[in-house]
Amino acid sequence: MLPGGWNSNLLTETRFTTPWVRTEYVNTDGGARWLRFFRERGPEGGETVLESPLTGYTPALTYRESWNRGVFSPALVPADEYSDGLTRTGDVIRANVPMYGDGAGHAGWAATTRARTALYRDGELFAEHPAVGGKGFRVPPGAADYRLVVETERGAPAALSTRTSTAWTFRSEHAEGDDPLPLPVSVVRFSPALDARNTARSGGIYRIPVRVERQRGSTVGEVRDLTVEVSFDDGATWNPAQIRKGRVTVRHPAAAGFVSLRARAADAAGNTVEQTVIRAYRIASRN
Repeated sequence: MLPGGWNSNLLTETRFTTPWVRTEYVNTDGGARWLRFFRERGPEGGETVLESPLTGYTPALTYRESWNRGVFSPALVPADEYSDGLTRTGDVIRANVPMYGDGAGHAGWAATTRARTALYRDGELFAEHPAVGGKGFRVPPGAADYRLVVETERGAPAALSTRTSTAWTFRSEHAEGDDPLPLPVSVVRFSPALDARNTARSGGIYRIPVRVERQRGSTVGEVRDLTVEVSFDDGATWNPAQIRKGRVTVRHPAAAGFVSLRARAADAAGNTVEQTVIRAYRIASRN
């Protein structure tokens, strides 16, 4: 973005094979800000897209940025940058959440082989459609308890976050005005220290940074409770994990494989989020 709020439509593309290291030099005159994209295309047309926020840089400084590192899961981003998030406009509830944000916090979208968005009202299925996002759900104006569920699956060449499920619960009623009202929801974000191939060492104790990311502009409260479970058999069995000082402690098995993560968070007002990421990251021995 150029000074004065002007947008430049100049896009430059560099093709490469991951993992890859790139050095860029950017212009900062007048407070210019930069927007970057990462696109990964599969052999049969499947695509993953990551997008940075508008970022400003200080002259003569060096910045290091990491892209396309797990865990790939829902991310809540400022509504004026990528999407509306999870909102209500009048009596229409919409879920426009990037479901494959990376561990560095970039918004992310991906081609899916199956998707489902379902809205429950006062415990009953209200409506659903076989896609992520969509045109939204028109609901009665009165106050009610809602549960919004988004499920996705993706296939090869994607090897991580092959199945995800996110369920938000919140209370909502008619929203005045024409602007989307951010609903009181959160997501749980994991940022493990993975190598360039999104792999951690098998065997031993591993600690994963975790945080609860709240939707900006909403009435979501302070986090009251957070629990995390871990699975090493693609979700067939789960075991509770200890959380201490913002880190989840996981004991990796000796064999190579994948780690799946399941989390639940609640705020002081009773709003909740439940997330499951099957094959959140890979583990392997490093000889």
